[in-house]
Amino acid sequence: MAYTNTPQNSTYRREEVTFDATPTLRSASSSVRRDSHIINFFYDRISQENKTREVMLKKRPGIQATAQTLQKAVTTDAIRGYYYEEQEDIYFWAVGTKVYKYIPNPAGSYTALVATLATSSGDVGFEKFQKSTGEVYILFTDGTNLWSQQLRVYPDTAAASVVDADLPASHIPSIVVVDGYVFLAKGNDLYNSDNDTFDSWTSGNFITCEMSADGIRHIFQNKNYIVAIGYDSLEVFWDAANVSGSPLSRNDSAFKSIGYITGYAKAGDKHYFVGQEKGKLQSVFMLDGFKVDRISDEVVDRTIQSQMATDFATSQVASAKAHIVSVDGHTFYMLCSTGITWLYDIDEKMWYEWRTSSDAQLLVEAVWGKFNGGQYLAIKNANTIDFMSPLVYQDKASNFTCSYTTEDNLFGSSNWKVCNRTILVADRHLATGTSNLTLQWSDNDWTDNPTSSQTLNVFANRPTARRCGRFINRSWRLLYSDNYPLRMKSLEVMLNIGTY
Repeated sequence: MAYTNTPQNSTYRREEVTFDATPTLRSASSSVRRDSHIINFFYDRISQENKTREVMLKKRPGIQATAQTLQKAVTTDAIRGYYYEEQEDIYFWAVGTKVYKYIPNPAGSYTALVATLATSSGDVGFEKFQKSTGEVYILFTDGTNLWSQQLRVYPDTAAASVVDADLPASHIPSIVVVDGYVFLAKGNDLYNSDNDTFDSWTSGNFITCEMSADGIRHIFQNKNYIVAIGYDSLEVFWDAANVSGSPLSRNDSAFKSIGYITGYAKAGDKHYFVGQEKGKLQSVFMLDGFKVDRISDEVVDRTIQSQMATDFATSQVASAKAHIVSVDGHTFYMLCSTGITWLYDIDEKMWYEWRTSSDAQLLVEAVWGKFNGGQYLAIKNANTIDFMSPLVYQDKASNFTCSYTTEDNLFGSSNWKVCNRTILVADRHLATGTSNLTLQWSDNDWTDNPTSSQTLNVFANRPTARRCGRFINRSWRLLYSDNYPLRMKSLEVMLNIGTY
C-alpha cells in the first residue's frame, strides 16, 4: 500500500458522492448541462425512528395512454381550460370552440359536447355553483360569455349562456364562488351576481381595487377570502354582508406589491403562481393564508426570466401553464414554460426538470386528480387522456432517460488523484438479468462532454466501474432509461491522492 512520508497517513481514500445536489445551471438554457442537474428524477427522503434520514434519487413515474380521446379537430389544438367534478366523477375541458365532458361510468362511459363558444383561443375558467335549493351547476367562461350546465339530472340539460345585460362584458376568464355569489373581474373592478344565482346581475354591484392603479389580471378564492392580483398589486377581500352594492370589503393589511404573470395552480389551501414584485423580474410565489413567499431559486428564475424576446417585445413566459401533479407519494407544482418544464416538490421544496422520451420538454395542458383514484393528464399535441402510473417507468411504451449530474468535486485537495473504481449504491430491483446504467464523467467542466464513460448493470450485486483514470477535479453524470423503478443513493469512489 502506498504511504506518504508520514507512514501513519495512507494516500488511499474512500469518498462518498451523495446524491443530494440542487440544480445549479449557469446558463438559462437547459441544453447546457455542465452543472449539477436533475432530469426525470425526484428525491425520496426516508425517515425512520432512531436512524439518519436518507436521501434517494428515484426515477419519475411513466405515462400510459387511455382509450378516452380529447375530441381535438387536430392534435395540435390546445386545451384552453379544464375542471374535475369529484362527486359525479366528471372530467371537463375546453379545446378550440368546444367544451366537452367525459363521465367514466362503469355502466357505460360517455363523452358529450357541452357548449360551443364564440371564441377559439384564450383561457377558459371553470367553477362549481350550488343553489340553496340543492341544484348544482358547472360554470365556465371564455371572458366573453358565462355558461352553466346543471349536474346530477338525467338526461343532461343543455348548457346555457347567461343573457343578463348587467353581466360584465369582456371580463377576466376566471370565476370565484363565495357565499352564494359569483364573482368576475373586469378592469379594476370585482363584480358579483345576485345572491344564490349566477344568471342575475345588478348594475352597480361591484367593488374597485383602489390600492394600486393597475388592472386585475387574475382572481381566486383563498379560504373565505377573494384574492385579486393585478400587474403590480395583490388585494384581499372578504364577505362583509354589505346591504347594497358589493357584499365585499377590503382587508387593507393583506395588500402586497406583487403582480400576476401566469401559472396559477392550487394545492390544498396553498396557491402557486408566477408573479413579479414591483421593481423586480419574474419569480414563482406561494400564497399561504396572507403570507406570500418566493419559492423559486436563482436557477429557476434565470430560466423564466430568459424567456423574453428582444427589442421590447412581450415576454414568452406569459404563455406558460401550471398544474398540480400528485403521484407516487409526492405532490408537485408543474410549470410548463416555453423553455423548460420545472416541477417543484411541495413537501420536499426541491426543483426538478422533467422531459419526454425524445428529450423534449414535457408539456402538460391539463391535469385531473381523480377522487379515490389516480392522476390523469393531457399532453400537448396528443389526443388522449393519459394516466400517470407509479407502476410504469416509460411514456406510452417508449423509454425516457433520467439523468443526474453531480457537482464538480475536488475532494478537499487540488492534488492529482487516481480513481481505481467507482461503485454505484442503488436498489437492486432484480437479482438476475441486465439493466444498464451509463456512468459518464468529465475532468474539465464538461468541455469535452464527457471525458469517458462506462456501463454498469444495476441488477448486479455491486455495480462497479474500474480503472477510472486520473484527475484533479471531476463531475459525474448518470443516465438510465430502462422500464424499472431505479432508486439510487450515492457513488463510492476509491481514490489514491497524489503529492502534487
